[in-house]
This record gives sequence, C-alpha cells and structure tokens, in this order.
Amino acid sequence: MFTYIKNEKGGEQNMLKKVRKSRAIASVGIALMAFQLFVGLSGSQKVYATTVQSAKDELTRHAISTAAGHTITFQLSASETFAAGETIIVDFNEDSSGFTLDGTNLAVADIDFNDGTERTIVDVGASPTCTAGADNIAVTVADAAGTLTFEACSSYTASSAAATITIEVGSTASGGTDRLTNPGTAGSQEINLSGTFGDDAFAVDVPIMDSDQVTVTASVDTYITFDLDIADGGGDSDAPYTLDLGELTYDTVTTGSTSGVSEIWLDLDSNAANGTVVQVITDDSNGLSSTAASDNIPFVSSDLATLSTNSVDGSWGIVAVSESEDASGTTMTPDASYDSAAATDASPVQTSFGTTANIYTTSGPVVSGSAQIEARAVAGRSTAAASDYTNTLTFRATATF
Repeated sequence: MFTYIKNEKGGEQNMLKKVRKSRAIASVGIALMAFQLFVGLSGSQKVYATTVQSAKDELTRHAISTAAGHTITFQLSASETFAAGETIIVDFNEDSSGFTLDGTNLAVADIDFNDGTERTIVDVGASPTCTAGADNIAVTVADAAGTLTFEACSSYTASSAAATITIEVGSTASGGTDRLTNPGTAGSQEINLSGTFGDDAFAVDVPIMDSDQVTVTASVDTYITFDLDIADGGGDSDAPYTLDLGELTYDTVTTGSTSGVSEIWLDLDSNAANGTVVQVITDDSNGLSSTAASDNIPFVSSDLATLSTNSVDGSWGIVAVSESEDASGTTMTPDASYDSAAATDASPVQTSFGTTANIYTTSGPVVSGSAQIEARAVAGRSTAAASDYTNTLTFRATATF
C-alpha cells in the first residue's frame, strides 16, 4: 500500500521550477533560430551596408518577345570605386522567365562599359581571358542563367569614387547587335545587380508591354485647283472674264504691253504625280468675228509686226509670255507653238481639244503655278469698222494622278 501525503508548498515550488526551465529552453531555441537565419543570409549574400545612389535600365524596346538593347546606369555610393579584380554581375533572370540571352552569339562589339572612362571589353564568353590592362574588362557569360559578370582585369585603373557606371548591351553599344529578348509576358520585370565592387546588391525594374509601338496612318487625297484672272500686271478678278483689246488699228500691234490692255493669268496647283496639261480652244476658227459688220480678223501664226501696214485682213492670236511656280513642285512648261520671245509674235488657237491645243504642261505636281498669256492683234487695211469683234477662248486643265 502506498500512502500519498499532499504538500501544497512543495508542489508549488516544483511547478515554478518547471515553468522557469521551459522558458529557458524556449529562449535558447529562439536564439538558435535567429543565429541560423543570420548565418544563412550571410552565407548567400555579402552585405556591405552601402547602397548605390541611383540606378536605371533604358530599353530600346519594351514589347513582349522582342529583341532590345539595354543601357544600365547606376552611381556608386560616395566612397566606392570600381577597381582591379572587382566584379559587377548583371542578372537578366533568364532562368526565372526573365530576358533571354543569346550568349552563343554575344560578342565584344555587343557590349560597352564606362565608369567615367570608356573601357575596353577584351573578351566575352563562358571562360574569358582577362588580359591585364589599364582599361581592360572581361565579361563572363552564363547563358542558361542569363547573367553577365564584368571583371576589371589586373592593372585596371580604378574609377573615381561615386562614379556613374554605364553598361550597354546590344544595339545601344557602339556597333552592337541586340542579344537580349524581352520576356513573353507583360508586367514589371526585374534585373538584378551584385558583385564585389563594394555596394550592396540591388535591382532595377523595367516595364514589359504587349506592344510598345503605335502605327500612325493617314491618307492624302488627290487635288487640283485651276483659276483664270484678267488683270493688267497680275492679280485676282471675278467672272465673267472679258479681255478688252481696245480699238485696233492697222499700223500698230496691240499686246499686253499696250496701255490699258490686260492679260490672261492662269493659277494652277495639283499633286498629280504624272503632271497636268493646260489646254485652250476657240469657239470660232475665223478668229475675231463681227456680227454687225460680217467681217473677221483671222488667226495667224507669225510676227504680227510684219503684217502691220501691209495686211488687208489683219490678224490675231495668243502667246505664252511668262510662268512661275514654287521650287517644291515641277515647272510649268509652255508648248513650243505658243512660246516665243518676240514681242509681237502670236499663234492661232485650235478649235478642238487635242495635243495641238496644249499651252502648258507639267511633269509632276505643281505648287503655286502661275502663267501669263497675252492676246495680240492688229487690224487690216480693209477690216470693217465695228465694235463687236469677239472670240471666246475655253481653257481646261487635266491632271494625271
């Protein structure tokens, strides 16, 4: 038989001892876990306790699955330099659905490095040779992981403190070709940078888009504007258009230079790629005809001055005097049959549209085209007196687009 004797004081003391022991064990466990976490972190990444002052990556293209050039720029902390033996690791995260690196074709020409001085990339590859030199840098390529490790070779002249480092990869490098392809999914994509250069590891993010381009479209309609004016020396006038040659005599040729006599002015604009033809025809092949006198002053193709004082019937015609246009278009060229330098020449007008009715042509678009046409006439010794000598000229412009 066992006898149980209750000792309240002793029981309480034992309970306190057990609680204190449990608390001590828990404290040791927490401390152990914290130590393990610290060891784990320090083993995976060296902590320098200084950070770069700024960092960015400028892409030439942001569209998904599109080759792009990268310009990575960051400024070292105030006291840090980049010196011989040190490294900068750029991780494009290919092994975690980031950028795809074409390490096989990546070449020296595809990479530029500047830390205040334009440095020389001496070798690129899985196991590059880092040849000693004041500006020499070798780049180790881990193709599957998508990382580039930049190593300053021995004898490298260190950068200044707080230097701004610029790394160009792809078409942003002088003579480079894009060797990085954007991820296939839109979103914020991270590029990680680390190394032994003295500052803590850091990251920059860039946007990847479903498309980064906007196609701008437009259309230009065909057009032609053609206008006639009757004016002495040029200027605008309103329809109906009437050119008054005044009183004709048999001994003097009336021209656009005669006082009070106006000229015919043509204004032409067109974007016709194959040019424009201006034509003129008459409604009366007899020339200037008078209903009242039943007489006419016929067309003639010659120097009217030679007919003056000798002609029985007189004569009249037209001539292309001058033309101008903006240099951005083609020229207005007068047809040879209407183009004459003689002050009293004139040519007859045809009665139907055809090649013989051409007075001006252009070989392409014409901008601010302007042409001056004169009517010239002389009466004959036997021309009947009348005030209704009339002929109607019809002009047209045809553009070939």
